[in-house]
Amino acid sequence: QMSDDLTPEQTVALLRDLHQCLSRSVYENRGTLDKYLGDGIMASFGTPEPAPRDASAALLAARCMLREMEQLNRHRALLRQPPLTLAIGLHYGPLTLGNIGDENRLEYALIGETVNVAHRLEQMTRSLNTQVCLSQAFIDKLAEETRGDTGVIGDMVALQPQPIRGLRDRMVIWVMQRP
Repeated sequence: QMSDDLTPEQTVALLRDLHQCLSRSVYENRGTLDKYLGDGIMASFGTPEPAPRDASAALLAARCMLREMEQLNRHRALLRQPPLTLAIGLHYGPLTLGNIGDENRLEYALIGETVNVAHRLEQMTRSLNTQVCLSQAFIDKLAEETRGDTGVIGDMVALQPQPIRGLRDRMVIWVMQRP
């Protein structure tokens, strides 16, 4: 919607700024950038090789993205530009990864229900009025990594089981409360 009011050059510059701050947060926390998706990104942690604290790294990256977005929006406010919003979905589970495509173009891709659920959680942030939505599976993995240290989720609250499009059963999800 914002690009309707911008020139093509301004749109590309905005996307570059946005992608830079989001991808930096991923890389600084040992994540893998899977792809750029218009004004968003898809990233994974623990791919191609799992590490002992992948969920913790993903949460750190999400928090870093929020800080980066606040800084970017402060700069945009000085220029009298509208703020950008951020929506993050975090899920933990198995997935398939590999190069897909044909002999003319291969693309590294993450595929499976885990990816789909993370995307659905990201979409749910709008209706739940939050910037970060996490699955119970992600929280369980985080608790395992932190040996139950609840301090890392002190700003989050569990919601009643929610329907997730494409899943048969409802899922307990957690949301990060706004400061």
